[in-house]
Amino acid sequence: MGAAEDSELVQETLNFITTKSKDQDIFYFFMGVGANFKGRRPLTKYFQEQYDVVSNLTLVGNTCY
Repeated sequence: MGAAEDSELVQETLNFITTKSKDQDIFYFFMGVGANFKGRRPLTKYFQEQYDVVSNLTLVGNTCY
């Protein structure tokens, strides 16, 4: 999913992160899209715009004792 070169498919992948992916898989989606030359800028923009949503997904349940 992260290797898509079509901008619409990259956007669909980014939307999938917050709607259908499991919390433990978010990291892999970011790595996949980030490794894609055509996905880096959309990923950065998405992360900036959706920071509150993404940070809540990744931080929920991650407590250190």
